[in-house]
Amino acid sequence: MPYLLIQSNKTISETEQSRLLGDALKIVAAALNKPEKYVMAAWASSPTMLFDDNTENSVFLDVRSIGIPESARENMPGALAKCMAEHLGVAADRVFLVMTDVPGKYWAQGEQTFG
Repeated sequence: MPYLLIQSNKTISETEQSRLLGDALKIVAAALNKPEKYVMAAWASSPTMLFDDNTENSVFLDVRSIGIPESARENMPGALAKCMAEHLGVAADRVFLVMTDVPGKYWAQGEQTFG
């Protein structure tokens, strides 16, 4: 079950959040070759974020998954940065992404781990 967390100091409506999450979820699912129904995405508004000694709008993305292929590591950053620019108007150089490959034994759904 891949997970995407989007954190930003840009304020957007719930409708805009839903659109952003839907589009970003599709990018993650495609990059990881996973069905969309297995991908979870979340929005977290951060009232204050400081980068480069200023509080201009910025985004931090956290993608976690069991198995992240190299092709995803190459393609996901650009696709997600473009998505953030379209939905939030945040420049690509203010979008940061961390991709964490989590071993299946450390990831569970319900009462059972995946490994």
